[in-house]
Amino acid sequence: MTVDIQIPRERPVTTWPSDAGPRPGTAPRPAAPHEDRSADAPAPGRAGPRAEPALDGAAFRQAMGRFPTFVTVITSATPDGPSGCTATAVLSLSLEPASVLVSLRTAGRTLAHIRAAGAFAVNVLSWEQRSLAGVFATGDPRRRFDRVAHSHAHGVPVLDGCTATVVCDLSEAVDVLDHTLLIGTARHASWLPRDPMVLLDGIAHRAAEPLSR
Repeated sequence: MTVDIQIPRERPVTTWPSDAGPRPGTAPRPAAPHEDRSADAPAPGRAGPRAEPALDGAAFRQAMGRFPTFVTVITSATPDGPSGCTATAVLSLSLEPASVLVSLRTAGRTLAHIRAAGAFAVNVLSWEQRSLAGVFATGDPRRRFDRVAHSHAHGVPVLDGCTATVVCDLSEAVDVLDHTLLIGTARHASWLPRDPMVLLDGIAHRAAEPLSR
């Protein structure tokens, strides 16, 4: 769904497109002198371009933390049992065919297991499951499923009680920088009427209040 948001300007726009002629109510602009001046040269009386400061890594992390995200656990099957990790970079990619996109760290164990299995599941954590975000993000990966209720759908381990679950066949894996983008074609989807957990500024929030109509 797309929502149009009107953003008020702090001051009126004073420019006018050059290919649209003079702005109504104004006299034509006289030809500027020195038309043969190099396009790279600064205009008379104006300083040249200033070098932009380098990106502040801490500021970037803080800015990205302001993006509210759902918290998921990406799971897959291995010969030694279920595997999984916490992920927030997940989105619906297409409806025809039904597909999702997941970004995982390339060096992670779960990604290697997904490549080998050729399938994975996206488990959207409910508010009651918020403790699982930490369980599947830290600690011994071989013990993450200890005392965690789960079952299987189409041969893929899924967490019980999630807000939503989507099981996918791995269609494509694309390495980008230090992460890998997984494109999965959905073959199973289910959901429960439970409030999802939302992460904002590194803090768990409960997404519960509907928008008033």
